[in-house]
Amino acid sequence: MQSAQGSGPSGLVTVQDRIRNDFSYHKPPNEAQAARLAELRKAYFQLATFMVASTPPSRDQSVALTHLEESMRAANASVAKEWPVAETL
Repeated sequence: MQSAQGSGPSGLVTVQDRIRNDFSYHKPPNEAQAARLAELRKAYFQLATFMVASTPPSRDQSVALTHLEESMRAANASVAKEWPVAETL
């Protein structure tokens, strides 16, 4: 099996381990962790609202919102991937 480049703190060793982890559902193990994700989403929502109120409608504003959305997804994934895999395909 091919090794993953620079196995990180999650301890993933192979590309297959990474795929299994990255493309599986990770259910929050408890309400505190679910609340952690909700707080992240709330902060991103507030930032997006502020940004739209502070910038003129434009392609650049749209791109900024897209990047903010991508950043939120990455932040949520970084939290969720700490949890055990709940469901694989």
